[in-house]
Amino acid sequence: VHRTVEAYESILIATRRVEVCRHDAETAQAVLDSSRNRVEAGLAVDADRLRAAANLAERQQTLITADGDLEIAWAELEAAIGQAIAPEQRNLQPMEERHFDLAPLADMVAVALKARPDRSSLMKQ
Repeated sequence: VHRTVEAYESILIATRRVEVCRHDAETAQAVLDSSRNRVEAGLAVDADRLRAAANLAERQQTLITADGDLEIAWAELEAAIGQAIAPEQRNLQPMEERHFDLAPLADMVAVALKARPDRSSLMKQ
């Protein structure tokens, strides 16, 4: 179960990373377009455009890596549950945080000590 939950969370994290990387790539494209326009208008040097193009290429590479990581996360979930998941079923919702009402630690320790079979056999000796 832990492996399945961990894989599920990995997908959620990887999905968010893809979204962030996609936004970064879109921003880098806008910067490149702006730089290109400024160079054509004579307000900037060609080095600015080249720097923006290199930044875009780096952001696109990061996006490709993030997409690959997301596919790996899906493969890990499929391996954990032992079944393939069709692409149209790949819509996950974030897990909600759960709170568990726990008894005070001293009470839980007392219950645990009473339930230990090795301790009860020692007490009988």
